[in-house]
Amino acid sequence: MKHRYAEKMQDNLPIFGIDKTTLTDFTTTEKDMKRMVSRFPPASLRIRTEDLINKSSIPSGDSSTAQITKHISQSEIEDNTFE
Repeated sequence: MKHRYAEKMQDNLPIFGIDKTTLTDFTTTEKDMKRMVSRFPPASLRIRTEDLINKSSIPSGDSSTAQITKHISQSEIEDNTFE
């Protein structure tokens, strides 16, 4: 899933490390949305080692699909039906 997301969105799929048994602290409810409150996990919980695209290795201003997908192994990208 991370590989397809990276290929199509040209960005890393954020993966978070949550050490709680439930995700209620990070689940935005309809009531929260009406109050314009997002319960997205904080960036401090993001697991950067899960990133596939090392953005520091891509030249500034070059976010083309070709430039990004060359950082992802083709053998890891098998299904091209992601929409």
